Amino acid sequence: MLAMTAQDRPRPKPLEAAEAEFRPLAESILQLVWMARAEGHLYRHNRRWYDDAGTPETMRAVGWHPLHHPDHLERAAAEFERSLLNHLHADPHRRRRS
Repeated sequence: MLAMTAQDRPRPKPLEAAEAEFRPLAESILQLVWMARAEGHLYRHNRRWYDDAGTPETMRAVGWHPLHHPDHLERAAAEFERSLLNHLHADPHRRRRS
């Protein structure tokens, strides 16, 4: 068995390096891409997300509810709240407004 020393362990990448790796991948995907913290705060998005949802400032002002189709809003909101309370993954695959 090999023991890993502190020098052998991978070091966390600086934020700039992580962003440099994330950005090309996120921009090459045709779907909306975003990352959110456990409390729901969005912190990374691709251009398509901005084109569809607006700026993070807009989202903070109006919330994400207007983005969902009315037939799915109640269920999506309940699932999101449940995921926050139970620290679970929320499935974002719902019909969106067009």
